[in-house]
Amino acid sequence: MRQNLLAILPLILILSLLFGGPIVPTFVGADSPGGEAVELRTENSKTTYLGGGRYAWDGSLGAIHYRENPKDGNSSWLDIDTTISPSGIVTKAPYDLQIYLTGNPGFHYKSKDSGEFDIRLKGFREQKTAGSILPPLPRPIIKDNQVIWSTPDIDIIVEVQNTRVYLRTVVKNENALNAFATKDVELEYDYSETPGKAQLVCRANDKDKPLDITYEKKDGKLYERVDLKNAVYPVRIDPAVDEIVGHTNDDCWRQLTPSNWRWDSDGNGIAGRASATYKQYGTGQRFTTVNIPNAATITLASLNLTCETARTATTVKTRISAEDIDTAPAIADDRDAFDTRWANRTTARVDWDIDYAWVLNTEYPSPDIKDVIKEIVDRPGWVSGNDILIFWEDYADRTTDNAYRDDWHYNGSSTKCPKLHVEYAADVPPTVVSGTSTNTTSTTSDLGGNITATGGVNPDERGFDWDTDSGVPYANSWTESGSYGTGTFSYTITSLTCNTPIYWRAKAHNTEGWGYGSEQNFTTGPCPPDAPGDFTATSLGGNLVALNWTKAVDANADTTLIIGQSGRYPKDRTDGWVAYNGTAESTTDSRGISFDLENPYYRAWSYNMTSMFSTDYAQANLGGGSMLMLGFIGIAIFFTWFSHRTRDLLICAVSFLVWLGMGFWLFFSGSAPFDLNEGYVQILTYVFFIMAFVPLLLSMNQEIKHEASGKKWTTYGQPPNEIVNAKEAYKKRLRTRINNRR
Repeated sequence: MRQNLLAILPLILILSLLFGGPIVPTFVGADSPGGEAVELRTENSKTTYLGGGRYAWDGSLGAIHYRENPKDGNSSWLDIDTTISPSGIVTKAPYDLQIYLTGNPGFHYKSKDSGEFDIRLKGFREQKTAGSILPPLPRPIIKDNQVIWSTPDIDIIVEVQNTRVYLRTVVKNENALNAFATKDVELEYDYSETPGKAQLVCRANDKDKPLDITYEKKDGKLYERVDLKNAVYPVRIDPAVDEIVGHTNDDCWRQLTPSNWRWDSDGNGIAGRASATYKQYGTGQRFTTVNIPNAATITLASLNLTCETARTATTVKTRISAEDIDTAPAIADDRDAFDTRWANRTTARVDWDIDYAWVLNTEYPSPDIKDVIKEIVDRPGWVSGNDILIFWEDYADRTTDNAYRDDWHYNGSSTKCPKLHVEYAADVPPTVVSGTSTNTTSTTSDLGGNITATGGVNPDERGFDWDTDSGVPYANSWTESGSYGTGTFSYTITSLTCNTPIYWRAKAHNTEGWGYGSEQNFTTGPCPPDAPGDFTATSLGGNLVALNWTKAVDANADTTLIIGQSGRYPKDRTDGWVAYNGTAESTTDSRGISFDLENPYYRAWSYNMTSMFSTDYAQANLGGGSMLMLGFIGIAIFFTWFSHRTRDLLICAVSFLVWLGMGFWLFFSGSAPFDLNEGYVQILTYVFFIMAFVPLLLSMNQEIKHEASGKKWTTYGQPPNEIVNAKEAYKKRLRTRINNRR
């Protein structure tokens, strides 16, 4: 029996220790080749992972991304969308725009950075005469990124571009100006502005050339003045609000015969030849923040231009090269300086002989110019993020027919301006995306990351940085080592402070260095309330117990939960009966002493309106311990001691030492408190009672059966000699008596 019980004890202990331990969820999801590496975005470029260590970089002369908060350098770059809603609103851009669809044409423009404008066309008139006229306008039509009011002689257009909004008046022919004695035209606008980054820009062009324009802002009005005497119709008069005026320094137009130069004044570039007199046209376009690693293998590259004016299929022979310099500065308004830069061009040059017609607003890619780009990025001083100046020209006068091609420049369209496409392969730091934080509590959160591109070499480390302040350096970091391909990873950060913002990022490392995801942030959960204070339990007689406490200091801890248990403290909020659950600071519990004479024990927790419980608790009891447990121990020791039997004492002592030793082991290992009121110790007490008390009863029963002459046996099951002799004498007398009767 003892062997069976001892065999059961380890099983009981093992089962009691099996439960618990945190479960860490897995961050799921992975980007596949062909997806954009969003964390590599810049204002004017995208990078796409093509798979196998190959990437595509696409840059534009104008912005293609915006930030909701431009003053926050860590905020994400978002795609610009110039789609106009039916109510005339645009918000997915560097500005918020409301186009006026009723009344006079115009718009309200508010930069997300700084600057605010309100402009409405009032009419036009001959200079120095009173009274503006505006022909009756039909209901506007919303088409793509334009709102159009169209009449036979004049169109009014609000055109929405990535970083610019026009209020354009298109004078189609002279009929619109027949009432004027001269062709000096003044346009009048109702106008207001709040200065900022965005600026007002006024331009005018006829069919062939830019026109001189002057403007004045005065007394809530804007006046534009243009001389149309020698204009070739149609004429465009374009007051515009421009978010990034500096981009006009990134393109230019140059004519060698006769010498001519346009910088920051026109909306198109020209390459080719107009005639034997006007020829050798060419352009320059500067692409900034070109994120291509030094010495990368260039597999494909093209200059992509969008047609500004439709042209026939007459062949134009142009050539593409680049300034042979580590990083190209902005283009200055200096034709001689430009000529010097063109003279310092790459030895790699690619002919683009265009023998097909160009269709208006259609984008055309050049032949492969990978050798031109390769010569630049192979320079010892090239660093990823530098700038490249591309030349597209016919300065060698190779075009024999009178033909040229026009492309949009930034001043003409911040959306259709030149673009550069480069595909490359290189061992680079990994591309990492910071995922989301999940399962956030007051002190922990699960962070997720994703390696979307290895960089050509599998990462050997991955992990996370985090801190309570934004930006580097981060005070905390975790990494794991191994060989990792693309895919997700996660980690649970702990020991955080409640109700605190946490800034973090994912990261991965290979032989080329560390790659980082964009910084993310979250706020830890609210702080749990404190436990109730001054908790007491007082017997009122019978089964009644008075419980008193004070609420936690935390103002949100307005509710108290008290759990009672018989003979021991409750293990948690579900172990026992609910003695109280409410907002008071006292109660009476009627459970009292239980049937097994065990006193009640109580633990109290605070919680608030969000059901967040205090992590600590208060406890109180009536004292006296577990009377039944103490009784078992006392009875076993009493009967064993008075039996005077060595073997019984040995059984009692061994079982008691086992009980005591296991209890101490539980205490010091942290598995359970060594307390007669705890369940673990009660189990051991019952085992001790069975091991010590039951064998003792069996021994006493045997002793009573064989007791004689008032002396106790000194060894278990073996009677003394006096009793043996008495039994033999009794048997002898009994046989003699029987024989005498015979």
